[in-house]
Amino acid sequence: MEIKDRINEFRESQNISVQAFEKKLGISNGSWDSAGTISEKVLIKFLAQFPELNSRWILKGQGSMFETENDNSYPNNEIENLLKENSKLKLELSRMRRPDLKDKNEKIYNLWMKFMDVTAEMQELYKGEKEG
Repeated sequence: MEIKDRINEFRESQNISVQAFEKKLGISNGSWDSAGTISEKVLIKFLAQFPELNSRWILKGQGSMFETENDNSYPNNEIENLLKENSKLKLELSRMRRPDLKDKNEKIYNLWMKFMDVTAEMQELYKGEKEG
């Protein structure tokens, strides 16, 4: 079961129509059903609108649907940190898929290594002049 499926399960358990749900989250009509996945922004809005939900259940399907004192749920800031880390990883993956950036980074690294070699050689020459 995916995150969107668990959100739908919650929405249905609360008898919230799709239209009312979209309005509550501030998303356009029809976008909930037509979207294949849920965006990070919508997920954050959803978690903020329904704080009584167990975020561990929403994100991983673990525990009960609603917060209880016995649940070991993620603190809200941990959710935000996980979402930020997820965004960074997505960006890194997209960069890795672009060969032009990979080649550019490799060229920069190679030039830097050459610079370091030349610097070391210059230091040796300078040291030799000073001693001789």
